[in-house]
Amino acid sequence: MRLTRDGEDTKLALVIAASAAVLGFDFGRWVLATNDDTRFPVLARSALVDGHWLLPRLNGVPHLNKPPLFAWFIAIVSWPAGSVTQWTVAAASLLAALALALATYWVGRRLYEPGAARRAVLILVTTYGIFSMGRVPLPDVALCAAMTAAVGAYLAADLDGRRGALIWFYGLLGVAFWIKGLPGLLPLLAILLHARMAHGRSGPRRLLSLPGIALLVALLLPWPILATRADAGRFGEVIVVTDILLWYFRGRGWSWGLIGEPLAQAVTVLLPWVVALPFAIRESLASAAPERTRRGQLLLLLWMAATLVLTGLSYQQRMRYYVPLCAPAALLVAGWRPRLPALAGGRAFAAAWLAAALGLGLWQTSELGRHNARTSMAGGLDILREAGDPLYAVDAPELVFAFYLDRPVVALNSYAQFRQLPRIGYAHLLISPRSLPPIDGQEERQVGSARVNGREVVILRAAPPH
Repeated sequence: MRLTRDGEDTKLALVIAASAAVLGFDFGRWVLATNDDTRFPVLARSALVDGHWLLPRLNGVPHLNKPPLFAWFIAIVSWPAGSVTQWTVAAASLLAALALALATYWVGRRLYEPGAARRAVLILVTTYGIFSMGRVPLPDVALCAAMTAAVGAYLAADLDGRRGALIWFYGLLGVAFWIKGLPGLLPLLAILLHARMAHGRSGPRRLLSLPGIALLVALLLPWPILATRADAGRFGEVIVVTDILLWYFRGRGWSWGLIGEPLAQAVTVLLPWVVALPFAIRESLASAAPERTRRGQLLLLLWMAATLVLTGLSYQQRMRYYVPLCAPAALLVAGWRPRLPALAGGRAFAAAWLAAALGLGLWQTSELGRHNARTSMAGGLDILREAGDPLYAVDAPELVFAFYLDRPVVALNSYAQFRQLPRIGYAHLLISPRSLPPIDGQEERQVGSARVNGREVVILRAAPPH
């Protein structure tokens, strides 16, 4: 599908180049310092180096928590270099963010004139959510790209009458599922509501596309089949119980935080453009814009509402779960026409955008310095590389060490469990000081230490058990 027409290619290319410059000015400098940061890079290495493409592994165990598409993407981006590194995973994150920018432009062209679609992209990449997540190897931005493209395909069918676009819609929903599981299907709820509100009772039937639905089913089924064959019990516990049932039905207890926390998270990911969002929403609800624009903006509102409500009701609350708000919010703000002449011109937007980009850039420079200063592993990594002994971890970010050492690090529940292991030779244990009891005798001795994301980690070398 062609993104541009009427000579828009050059202007869009400039916008994408500006987006890449904003998102990638500190390319590859972000140290991966948490298990979340390093999980998908380690999975990508399992696929690229060890050949475990269908079910990438963490320390030899198939990873069943999420489908592996994002790990595959990192592996493919890393393939020319021959290894998964801090720089190749940064490249994967940046490419995912640029794919989201293109998808947002595509949706914007369904609703607005070309200039507003370009503004939507510029707003998107200077929201805090996309700016901060577009440099870490987590699947949330890639998920947003697939979801936004799916919405664009639906709008092509609904607004332009291109029924064949529904096949793309269902296929892109399947792609979103393979990036992060069930959250990838979230746009389907908003689109069903939109079809009902925009077209009456018969509206949902407009989504009927037998080839599209067959494609979606064909994309959804392989993952649970693969995961169940690998470990049916663990798949049921991790996915069915924890990620579905307990995600929404585990009691949190009533407090004002049930309302305040989701709103605070949503406001945070949309900074600084959240200031303009209420005015944009108000205008979209009382707009005299063309009917196709109003119908599209209704979908943007439903998309935001579904994301906010379903995410807000979940047991886990993390800022990145609200990143899917960024694309519809950017599109709404891009379509807003301020009534004050001083705010309505292109120069005013350019000044606001430059201020947002500069402010986020200065913040990122400062945050990068603080973030990297909280991690100091060089000496500890040298010790562990030279030893070559089996590595274990208790209350320590084992995946961080596994990534930078390019070796398995087995996570254990306690120091006592480590002492009970049936070992043959020497071994090293990474353990936080709070989990380390007083050591008696000479079976273990401290040989080094490290600091990871501000957490102290002690490195012990254990002699073979008697």
